[in-house]
Amino acid sequence: MKIKQILVLTFIVALGLSCKDKEEVSAKTKLELLTGTNSKKWKVSSAIAKSGTLELNLTATQPTCRVDNTLILFANKTYELREGTTKCASNDPDLLVKASWNISADETTLTIDKLILLGVEFNQAVIKITELTENSLKGETNITFNGQQYTLVASFVPAN
Repeated sequence: MKIKQILVLTFIVALGLSCKDKEEVSAKTKLELLTGTNSKKWKVSSAIAKSGTLELNLTATQPTCRVDNTLILFANKTYELREGTTKCASNDPDLLVKASWNISADETTLTIDKLILLGVEFNQAVIKITELTENSLKGETNITFNGQQYTLVASFVPAN
């Protein structure tokens, strides 16, 4: 009988240990995915301008000194665009732009006060978030360039 009690007690203890309180991992908000706990660095991985059936790969047509720039989103809703490893000119500043951004209440769009993407400046850019994970940010916005209307589809990956 004692062996049975010891086995039952051992089973209960083992069951109790296996059911030990586990910290619940809550899903991150879109703000946390964008900024981490304080800030998060992103770099453009692709940018495609579309107009009807015409598609232009902007990252393929730009020099490395523009493509390797880093976008840093801060949790206080400011951001910085910084030079990457290469500079187009030796006297280019490290900080290219510092401005504000916001995310809509439904977390589907970003509004950026001033954005320079691959050398083109956009003011009050509204970007529809099409994908957002820990390792990917994709969005699209409408732009006018040389009088022509385009949909710009941009993808970003975390930068070091």
